[in-house]
Amino acid sequence: MSTNPEATAPAPVETGTANFTAAKIIYALYFVGFFFPITALGGVIYAFIAKGDSPELDTHMSFAIRTFMWGLLITFIGAILAFFLIGWFVLLGWAIWTIARCVSGLKLAMDGKPITEVGSMGFVAR
Repeated sequence: MSTNPEATAPAPVETGTANFTAAKIIYALYFVGFFFPITALGGVIYAFIAKGDSPELDTHMSFAIRTFMWGLLITFIGAILAFFLIGWFVLLGWAIWTIARCVSGLKLAMDGKPITEVGSMGFVAR
């Protein structure tokens, strides 16, 4: 039996670390959603389910939920206006906005960082 107290003590648990796998999966589902829209719906459902796991992860879940909800509204408006020429520009703007939000959120999730600030256009501010 060892008398060294460090040998029997459990390893300290790091605080402030979160598993960002759920956020990465959700952003990936949003990207695939451009080709198969049902996956984006699956992504937002997963975001609602994963919300509450950790404060760091919650920032990504809220960001992903807002991305989906605002995107749904913008897509609806763009689809109505598509009967006129301006609707296609609205849909193009939505696609660019969604991709930019997902890329910035995914980059932070890959780095293991929470979303700390969102700028005026809804993008992640660094």
